[in-house]
Amino acid sequence: MPTVFNQQRAGESLDEFSERCVSTTESERRRLLEEVDRFVRYLHDQPFSYPYSVKEVIKSGSLGKGTAVRNLADIDLVVFVNGLSSIDELQRARPQLLAGLREKVRQSARIQPASSSSFSLTYNWNDIERDFVKDVPEHVKKVIRLVKLWKKENHLDIRSYSLELLTIYVWQAAGRGNPGTDYLFREVMRQLSTCGTLRVAFDANYNSSTYTRSMSQPYILDPANPYMNTLHGTSIGNTSESAKRVLRCL
Repeated sequence: MPTVFNQQRAGESLDEFSERCVSTTESERRRLLEEVDRFVRYLHDQPFSYPYSVKEVIKSGSLGKGTAVRNLADIDLVVFVNGLSSIDELQRARPQLLAGLREKVRQSARIQPASSSSFSLTYNWNDIERDFVKDVPEHVKKVIRLVKLWKKENHLDIRSYSLELLTIYVWQAAGRGNPGTDYLFREVMRQLSTCGTLRVAFDANYNSSTYTRSMSQPYILDPANPYMNTLHGTSIGNTSESAKRVLRCL
């Protein structure tokens, strides 16, 4: 029977493969988080031009949520700035602030920015998004890592955040217990095989039915932002076909 992943050995279970190739090691996680902490301190110690300064930095991304894939770890840093009194002032200062952030990243000797690093203005939902994923059990995060590796190996444009949310949705629908890696992974693939009909929403922070009543499928709603369909822009056909190929291997 063909394997699901490029480096998966014949007869190797998903749990065994995850332990061998996918999950980050404790030493790797510690090293990466130390590098990020060092960079955050650097952001605080190197102020913007007066009157602006760093108030707080929230760590998100796969490292912040505990879903990092080995050798594919990323971190999203959300920077809150002191010295802004209004949205209008923020809009005026935005080019200066973003230029300052880019320069801080460039000057850091230890943090390597992604080739498509994003410096943007957003709302304060990132900590809610992070904690929604961060708080799930480790056996769910294991499946999230496998699904994210599947996305990478198949060059799919579906967002990693969409896959995180779908995996959590499948786990919750299964009773929030531990039905096993094989079961959860297969169920996620089954959902993705009919990606065009997905209707996924959560009631953790709002009444989802208020927002989905007139919403066209497919959608996976951000639990922090009911107006954000995380599937927007996804190539639904490619995602479905890739999931169907996996199901034939399981």
